Amino acid sequence: MKTAFLISLALGPIVSIAICQIETTMYRWSLLIWLIVWLHLSLLLFALTERAKRTRTALRIYLGLLFLAITFFGVFRYEGSQSGSSMPKYAWRWSKSSDKPLSNRTTSEQTRSVPVSSVEGAQEVKNFLGPKRDGTFPQKTFHPDWTEYPPEELWRIPIGLGWSSFVTSADGLAITQEQVGDAECVTALSLTDGSVIWTHRNPNTRLLLKRKENAGSRMGGDGPRATPTIHDGKVYTIGSTGKIDCLTLGTGSSVWAKELGSDLKNEIPRWGISAAPLIVADHDYVLIAGQEHEGPCFFALELESGALKWSISASGASYSSPVRRVVSDTDQLILICATEVIGADPASGKILWSHPWKGRFPKVGQVQQIDETDILVTASYGMQSLRLSINKSTAGAFTVSEVWQSNRMKTKFSTAQIWNGLAVGLDEGRLAAIDIETGSKSWKKEKFGFGQHLLIEDSLLVQTEKGDLVIGSLSPTGFTETGRIDTALSSMTWNAPALAGRILLVRNDQEAIAYRLPASQ
Repeated sequence: MKTAFLISLALGPIVSIAICQIETTMYRWSLLIWLIVWLHLSLLLFALTERAKRTRTALRIYLGLLFLAITFFGVFRYEGSQSGSSMPKYAWRWSKSSDKPLSNRTTSEQTRSVPVSSVEGAQEVKNFLGPKRDGTFPQKTFHPDWTEYPPEELWRIPIGLGWSSFVTSADGLAITQEQVGDAECVTALSLTDGSVIWTHRNPNTRLLLKRKENAGSRMGGDGPRATPTIHDGKVYTIGSTGKIDCLTLGTGSSVWAKELGSDLKNEIPRWGISAAPLIVADHDYVLIAGQEHEGPCFFALELESGALKWSISASGASYSSPVRRVVSDTDQLILICATEVIGADPASGKILWSHPWKGRFPKVGQVQQIDETDILVTASYGMQSLRLSINKSTAGAFTVSEVWQSNRMKTKFSTAQIWNGLAVGLDEGRLAAIDIETGSKSWKKEKFGFGQHLLIEDSLLVQTEKGDLVIGSLSPTGFTETGRIDTALSSMTWNAPALAGRILLVRNDQEAIAYRLPASQ
């Protein structure tokens, strides 16, 4: 028995070190489970090695540890994740909740600010992650050497909870979504100075008010997740609990509103809706993603009225935003679902092809098109990233094949971008690249955390999880930093940056900043 006890003692640190080496950080939660099992096993073997004296000693140790655990949870409360690694964050039970409303925000409608034409370097960006909704911009509109030519901070303001990004209008509005108290808000700011132009409020709408129905949602924080979409003088939005709004761009007044639950008979995903609405103008609808369970999960709503045209039933929506692409000479919607990737006809919603993608953990990254037939989809949580080849026969039937599977690009919250034969992204928080032909590792470099990034020509702009902004050049062998703003956001940042020409908009769940990037020399 003594030998078994010594083996148990040795196993503790060995298994603990092995768990810490796992690249998928989510699975490091098993370290806590292992330590509990190891402790119980060791105490049991310790108690059995000799007589009752040992048993009494083991019992005292056990009761002491139990007392410490009860005391810990008695004086601390759980407040979600402290990072994308899912490590928990705790606060004193008697301290003020971090879910506080902002008291210095105005929500009244105001006169419109200076038009965007007077904001040097600004451009219109109507979609999440840019024109193609993939975080890729083909040409640099700014100088990437921020050491020699530092960006100019235009404004910095407090903002409500939420993980939304920004879109910008041609007449000077920067639009995002935020949580202010128990109201989800769509807020339009002046691109000139950050002042509030208008706010549309949905009172008594808050993801964490629905925690009992969405167990564990506190881990992902509170507030809206999706980013608005601008089209034809209107703003289309969806909140974390499924409130769908069509608003006038100029004033924020309601054109129509729907609810995912009551109007479309759909459930709210566990972590809240995060998919940005997709405008399909030539077929007169906005595509909305819904529940993560099997059944109707994508809805085409008429642009002017919000009336339901049709829906798509699949394994459930995920947390990635729908895109529209021409693949294998066919115009189609490409949708990342709960356990599959599908292509659908934009005119009718008819499913053209489907390919299984096992694992019901959240799939967040955007689809990337590699060439005329192939696409890349990436995820983390132990799921494989895939290169899929989609081919259409002369008879019109589609076949889908996997070119490769890879666990070398584990994008948890972000989207990998394709550059010069590489897919570049944050692999469990560390900047990495894989060969797009084979899925094998090319390089793995800086640890930026579970942030976001944009590819601008041959430069990568990284919003780190801790709030820093980093710009650098890509090469076949790595990433070379050419500038950094350490004084950008100062707390956990999961929001994607928005690039509107030379205006860079960044935010998290506490503040928002606009920078004017240096002009190309």
